[in-house]
Amino acid sequence: PNNDSDPSDHVDIISLSFGTDQPGKPNDEISSKIDEVVDMGVVVVAAAGNGGPGAQTITSPGAALKAITVGSVSKSKYISITSSRGPINDSGVFHIKPDVVAPGIDITSTRLGGGYVSKSGTSMATPHVAGAAALLLQVHPDWTPAMIKNELESTAEDLGATGKDNTYGSGLINIFDSVNLTSSEPIAILNTPYAVEKGLIDIKGTAMNGTGTPEDFVNYSMYYKKDSSWIKICESDVEVFDDVLCQWNTTNLESGIYKIKLQVVGNNRSNIVIKDIAVGYDLS
Repeated sequence: PNNDSDPSDHVDIISLSFGTDQPGKPNDEISSKIDEVVDMGVVVVAAAGNGGPGAQTITSPGAALKAITVGSVSKSKYISITSSRGPINDSGVFHIKPDVVAPGIDITSTRLGGGYVSKSGTSMATPHVAGAAALLLQVHPDWTPAMIKNELESTAEDLGATGKDNTYGSGLINIFDSVNLTSSEPIAILNTPYAVEKGLIDIKGTAMNGTGTPEDFVNYSMYYKKDSSWIKICESDVEVFDDVLCQWNTTNLESGIYKIKLQVVGNNRSNIVIKDIAVGYDLS
């Protein structure tokens, strides 16, 4: 920040209550810069935008994959009609956004020039999450941005369909549960396209222990199923960060919608993520 080429004295958290006029992309200029900032160790909390209720309306910087993207709910925990929805399209790979939601309707705050004002939108929801991140970082000053994001998601109150969705994300932040965690949940992320052709498919993502200590990592396992029970694709005791987790041979599978599941196990906790993927579709 002071241009001395030493980033170790950077701010810990950035709260961004603004967005582009059009839906953003994970690789656009703003989102790419946000990911660089997160890689430097800064937690970035960004508004999802107010382009709802349609799908794929998340704006940048909320479209940044490494940002904590925030949607807006009422004080009765219903999604704001204007709150932007995901997914975001990363060159054919669709990612769920927002990550979490927070109160964003009729929120009272200070006004420029003095006094108070009541406003609504994801810009009013975002500072709640930035504050939650600050409390969590105060309790765990050695936690990385990925760990802070992971814990805010894992302790959120699920308000939508079971699991993370493109309306509520992982759900409504629960600050009390977040700051009372004694250990960080393992990180399980699947970066998969919605549809694939038949053949040998690289399944990419992240499987790491949330504490940041490799010794606390046990293993990860990948499974798939269509209608019946889960079938194991692979397992490994080596951590993976944003790379190939498994190779899945879909050559002899029937065309259709499958579920794939990633389970990551640490010494004290485990984490599971499940995504749908269409197999046997010509993408040309």
